[in-house]
Order: sequence, then C-alpha cells, then structure tokens
Amino acid sequence: CLGFFLLPHPPIIIEEVGKGQQKEAQATIDSMQILSQEIKNKKPDTIIVISPHGPVFSDGIGIMSEPILEGNFSRFGIPEVSMAFNNNKLLIESIIHEAQRNGILAIGLDKFMCSSYNISHSLDWGVLVPLYFIDQIYSSYKLVAMGISQLPSHKLYNFGMALRRAIDALDGNVVIIASGDLSHRLKKEGPYGYHPAGSQLDNEITSLIEKGDVEGLLSLDPDLVEEGGECGLRSVIMAMGALDGQAFNPKILSYEGPFGVGYCVASFEPGEADASRLLMDKLIKNNE
Repeated sequence: CLGFFLLPHPPIIIEEVGKGQQKEAQATIDSMQILSQEIKNKKPDTIIVISPHGPVFSDGIGIMSEPILEGNFSRFGIPEVSMAFNNNKLLIESIIHEAQRNGILAIGLDKFMCSSYNISHSLDWGVLVPLYFIDQIYSSYKLVAMGISQLPSHKLYNFGMALRRAIDALDGNVVIIASGDLSHRLKKEGPYGYHPAGSQLDNEITSLIEKGDVEGLLSLDPDLVEEGGECGLRSVIMAMGALDGQAFNPKILSYEGPFGVGYCVASFEPGEADASRLLMDKLIKNNE
C-alpha cells in the first residue's frame, strides 16, 4: 500500500457544478490538486476509493464489481461531466477472500446484485469528486470503489487490515482514498443547520489525525459524532486499518467549512514496520 489520503467530496468544488462558487473553497481545491500530484508521483496501478455515499450495509462491505465503473454529475445538473474506469476484478476477489478470513462479509456488487438490493450501480459523487481532480493529471490506474458499513469501528479497522493483506498478496501499487466530509452542521445555512457539536467534532477529528491517534478516532464520543453530523469517519477508520503495524506520517494540508460542511484534506504517508501500532487486540479489548 502506497499510503492513503483523506479527500472531501463536495460537488460544488467541481468548476462545472460550482459555476464560480467553488472559489469560496479555494484552499480545499488547492490541496486536492497538490495531493493529486503526489498520487501521480506514486504511479499507482490501482486506486481504492471508500465512499460513504456508495452502498451501505449494516453487516458488511459492498464493492462495485462491474468490469467498467461509470458515473456522472447528472444529480447536480451536469450530466455531461462523466467518468469511466476499468475495475480491478482480481483485487476485489482478493479483498473478499481476505475479509472473509477476518470474519467480515464483503460482497461484489454487479448490476444484477445492485438491482436485487435496489441500489444504483453508478459511481456516486464520493468517488467521482476526488477522482475528478486526480484525472486532470493522472489516469493510468484501475479503480476499486466500495461503500462503508454500519459495523462497529473495530471491525471496520479489521476490514482495513484485510484490505492491506489483499493488496500485498497481489504485490500491487495501490493508493487508498478515504472519501469523506466532516461535520455538516457548522453553519445555520448548512445542509443540517447549525449545532455547536459540529465545530467541536471537527476540532477533535483534525487534532487526532494530526497526532496519528488511531485509538482516539475509534473511541470518539458517539453522541458527539451523531450530533456533529459527519460522513467521513468510517472511511478513515477503514483506510487506517490498512496501515496497522506500520508507522505513518499524517499531514493535514487544509481544513475549511465555507458552506457549513467541514472539508479536511490530509495525507498519510506509510513508514517502517512498528510493532507498537499492532492495534487489533487492544481495539477488541476496548470494545468488550
């Protein structure tokens, strides 16, 4: 695993959608462009995107499994901005196998399966917005797109560990993107109105990210998380599991909330093996 990135997904920062309003989130756009360049420099052959707006199951992880993954911004009035990617079916099979070894259900979602669950087989904006910026400068990669789950945090982290094993088994050059915004309750005119828990939650999350405090992120006050109205925490926890047992260097490039939603852009650069970061036993104990 070449590391992971936390990237927000507000469609308004796409020029065709924002129509000028995107300039209010210029710090976010600048940071997305910087990290897109970093990703290009890493030359991944596959990018995994974990999106909270993809399929969400209570008991497992859904992975989009059509050979060609497609989506557009028609939901936001711009159907002509469309994107398509080759899937990495081999990696998906490896992920499903390794997740099963960890006792976690993961399923491939082709058009038939999506239809039976009454969910869309198109890529959602949680996948498309980060890739829109990356594709401006780098497109030589396959895509694996998956949703989050309502499983407990330690099981999401455990899935991330399986994700890492699946990547290592195929000796792949893979970048993981945890797609997610933070609080949606920073301003009265925001999507869910204002709540003081919003900025408190974002301060907590950004502080824990800066410190690389995985246990802190997994043990955030559930009431604060609920009242703060975030959408990206589960994506981050899943991605962090892929760096279990490894030192990493967290770096926040920017944080802002011009539209009442917190946008944090961060990178997590993997380092050497670090036995003190083998956290699973401790996380299970904390959850008992």
